[in-house]
Formats: sequence, C-alpha cells, structure tokens
Amino acid sequence: MNRDFTNFAPRIGFAYRPLGTSRFVVRGSYGLFYNPASANSWGYSVMLNPPFLVSESFEPQPGTVPSLTWAAPFPGSGNIPKNPTFSAVSKDFQTPYSQQWNLTLEQEILTNTAIRATYLGNIGLHLPTSFPVNDPPYPAAGALQERRPVQIMGAITMGTTDRTTATHQLQLGATRRFSSGLAFGMEYMW
Repeated sequence: MNRDFTNFAPRIGFAYRPLGTSRFVVRGSYGLFYNPASANSWGYSVMLNPPFLVSESFEPQPGTVPSLTWAAPFPGSGNIPKNPTFSAVSKDFQTPYSQQWNLTLEQEILTNTAIRATYLGNIGLHLPTSFPVNDPPYPAAGALQERRPVQIMGAITMGTTDRTTATHQLQLGATRRFSSGLAFGMEYMW
C-alpha cells in the first residue's frame, strides 16, 4: 500500500467582542480530524483471508492427471470452501478525515437570556466504503458464480476511500440561565 504522510491536523478557534461589550460575541473555529480506526479495521479484515485464518490440505488423486489445477485451486478438503470470499484493500487507501468549521453570533437580549445563530460546516473526505470487485457486471438469470469475472473466487470486497460527505447547517437558539425560578433552552436546526 502507498503510505499516507499527509495527516496534518491543525485546529484554530477564536472569540471576539466587536462592539467592546460582553453582550455580543462572535465565535468561530476550524479543524481537521482524522479517523485512523477505519484504515486499521480494513487492514484487519485482510488478515481474515486465507491462508492467515484457515488451512487447506491436499492429497493428489492417483494417476498421472493433475488433480490440483488453476481452474480448481481450492478442492474443498480443508477449511477453505470451493469458491472462497476475500477482503482486499485498495493500494491507495487513505486515512479518512473531516474538515469542520463553525461561526456563531450570540447576543444577550435580557439579563440571563441570550439568542444565538450558528453556521456549521463539515466535509468528510476519503471516507471508507466497500466495492464488490467480483460481482457479475450485469444482472441476469442463472447461477451467480458462473457469471463472476473471476469464477474460482466467491465475493471479493475491496475497501476503498473514495467517498465524500458534506453538511451545511444553520442553528438558531435561545437560552435562559436559571434565574427567578425559570430556565429554558430552545434550538432550531436547518
């Protein structure tokens, strides 16, 4: 696998009072967050492939005709089924990460009562997904195994990191800290 040496994760945040009063505050932040566990789990799934987890024994048939061939490399006499399934990992598997940011405007409108407007953004890049590389290229009637591109194998699942996500969210809120026997919090997200 090609190694990914670009996992730099800066984060920055700020709080600012543009009017010089504590009643109005602007806050914001940005950060990169990595998920190396996804890469590790795909690496582990490859270790479940033969020959790491199962064993196969072979006793040739008597005579001069070979009984172990490329057409039937797994005769099914051990733990490996006739058409085994495999997991694979893309050579260019990258560490998944997300870019997250927000900008918040908060105003105290009454004593102990404030309103808030927040914009949140999140983009996920190089997210893991599985791709069936040995499924038949088109749906058709008949046995599935006979239509596979590599017929001596069963399902082959390839782990790749080619998915992305994007989230943009507006949050509106009102909060009252406990005072005079009353407290509340309201949120609206769009």
